[in-house]
Amino acid sequence: MSDDAVLEVTDLHVSFPGEKGRPLAAVRGLSYQVRRGETLAIVGESGSGKSVSSMAAIGLLPTNAKVTGSVRFRGRELLGLNDKEMSRIRGAGIAMVFQDPLSALTPVYRVGEAIAAAIRVHREVTSDAAMRRAVELLELVGIPDPARRALAFPHEFSGGMRQRVMIAMAIANDPDVIIADEPTTALDVTVQAQILEVLATAKQATGAAIVLITHDLGVVAGFADRAAVMYAGRPVETAAVEELFAAPKMPYTAGLLSSLPRLDAGRGVRLRSIPGAPPSLAELGAGCPFAPRCAFAVDLCRTTEPELLEIGQGRAAACHRTGEGLDLMAGPSGDSGLADQDSDTAPEAASDAEGAPTEPEAPAKPEAAAVAEPIVGAEPVLTVRDLIKHHPLTKGSIIRRRIGTVRAVDGVSLDIAAGTTLALVGESGSGKTTTVMEILRLRTPQGGSISVLGQDLEALNQGRGVRRRAQPVRAGIAAVFQDPLASLDPRLPVGDLLAEPLRTHGHGKTAGRVRELLEMVGLEASHANRFPREFSGGQRQRVAIARALALEPRLVVLDEPVSALDVSVRAGILNLLADLQRELGLAYLFVSHDLAVVRHVADRVAVLNLGRIVEYGDADSVFEDPRHPYTRALLSAVPVPDPVVERQRERIVLPGDPPSPVVLDGDAEALRGCRFRSRCPLYAALEKPEARELCESTDPALTPVGDADRSAACHHLDAWVPALVQSGTVA
Repeated sequence: MSDDAVLEVTDLHVSFPGEKGRPLAAVRGLSYQVRRGETLAIVGESGSGKSVSSMAAIGLLPTNAKVTGSVRFRGRELLGLNDKEMSRIRGAGIAMVFQDPLSALTPVYRVGEAIAAAIRVHREVTSDAAMRRAVELLELVGIPDPARRALAFPHEFSGGMRQRVMIAMAIANDPDVIIADEPTTALDVTVQAQILEVLATAKQATGAAIVLITHDLGVVAGFADRAAVMYAGRPVETAAVEELFAAPKMPYTAGLLSSLPRLDAGRGVRLRSIPGAPPSLAELGAGCPFAPRCAFAVDLCRTTEPELLEIGQGRAAACHRTGEGLDLMAGPSGDSGLADQDSDTAPEAASDAEGAPTEPEAPAKPEAAAVAEPIVGAEPVLTVRDLIKHHPLTKGSIIRRRIGTVRAVDGVSLDIAAGTTLALVGESGSGKTTTVMEILRLRTPQGGSISVLGQDLEALNQGRGVRRRAQPVRAGIAAVFQDPLASLDPRLPVGDLLAEPLRTHGHGKTAGRVRELLEMVGLEASHANRFPREFSGGQRQRVAIARALALEPRLVVLDEPVSALDVSVRAGILNLLADLQRELGLAYLFVSHDLAVVRHVADRVAVLNLGRIVEYGDADSVFEDPRHPYTRALLSAVPVPDPVVERQRERIVLPGDPPSPVVLDGDAEALRGCRFRSRCPLYAALEKPEARELCESTDPALTPVGDADRSAACHHLDAWVPALVQSGTVA
């Protein structure tokens, strides 16, 4: 073990009992060292063994797991220690920050009590001293009014605040190692920036080494020092972050980097995705597990798994062709070495009749542009004007009385032309999903107006025969949701799922249309007999898209359609959506919190905050020259998967969590002035009293900015927005 390494994992293997007596090898030969003050990122797709390896290191795997190898902490071997001995190390020497803090925090303990308990387990201090230390830690991680909030329960905190509590608990005993397992995955981009800032503060305060488990390569680029890429349970490349991003040596790493939509790339560049899906860990063959998906594979790759070999100072790669000088980012013939669309088909579709994987053909060079042109002269397929949706807030169990209003949507106006994509973006609670549901329900809105396919919903819902008049409108609008497994009936095979909307709307023979739909989304006709559970995540989303297209809609609502998918599969779905839009002239209403994806797909963007649009217009214009302080903060918080670019960017970190849309009765002050001012860095920097008074007294309306297709709701559109965190790794 190196003298300065605090945690060293050597040849770690983890397996679980599988079917038919065959063990499932979740981790196969993982080795790494991490030193104090250093951040090591472990990245890879779902099922690659990232989280299992960290749980094995601290002894949190179930008893049926078989763990071999070595895990040494400050020179002491951890494997083989009983739970009592490990409990002395967990929390004191090695701390853990879990992905879901709500399930990691005890719901019956106040957060201050939970942190104090973590302190008293390892230190002989009084309960009062432990509580004082807990308050200090809450202040360190940025919890406002820490003495009061220490008395709150976990459910009274937002997701970002709970994650701060987890970090405070992790650093309570000044550990030498902090393992952070996807600490920002479920958070808004602005809250993610805050959490990364808190982790950087924790590392600075404790000097701890950090093992960061993540699938977000943008976070890795800005936060980590070294990275280990895992595939099929084993590391396939390790390197310093700058070297890894500049010149990957393993085709899988290059594939991950090539499939990422980037905030600093313009719209219209076709993404390069990795064909196929990761192999089953219970059925690994003798060759390289990545060979069936690799355009560089040769016969040796299919018979012998490559070892992870050093190829330079601090660099290692597991590829038989590493020494041949291949340009992995360009491909074997100057083209992409990866497919320009995601095949993501069933495993046997990538094999020949004898079951041996076939070598994928060298793909064609991706198109320079993949942008659907709007249909000239076509009327808008969707027009929304001053949409309002408020929910009453009541109190009492027997006699309920109204105490306030949840202003979910508060005057939203937008329109979508045929063949174009409008993206709704904003933090959780901004009103995106409520706006979408008001459109999909086809009911008369509570306030304002909605026109779908030329039909005003208020007129549509008046008089008799509403169902008959609404049927063609319902056929003309479709939706694709975030989780395809939850939106597809598990009891029906795919063929019946696709035929169901056709039968509902009176179509006769459906078999031919089902085959056509499957082929349209890159699946095979034989897949019609399978159930949703038999497909991978990307395949299920393709089925959901096929079902949405069954009735040839003109408008498709896409609610976070790729957020639940691995990055390599995500690229294929985005390419598919672009192809379908071009071929069919579809209009998309695209809802997403991932602004890099929005940059790639959107023609126009509407930025929502507290149920109102604060910036609206052409996507290129909004992304290249954001005018509202909220838009600038959102864009600055999105990590760019390039260490050189990411570590020089200026970041605006918004204080606190997104405010609640709840307005209590009688609280007139809540409706006065700009509702963003409590978090607005521009308002905080205003020096003239009259300028601040304007923000406090008058709610800004959307005002044209530059050309007619841009508008923003801010009194000081030309003012400079100060950065709360300057360039660097959010430190």
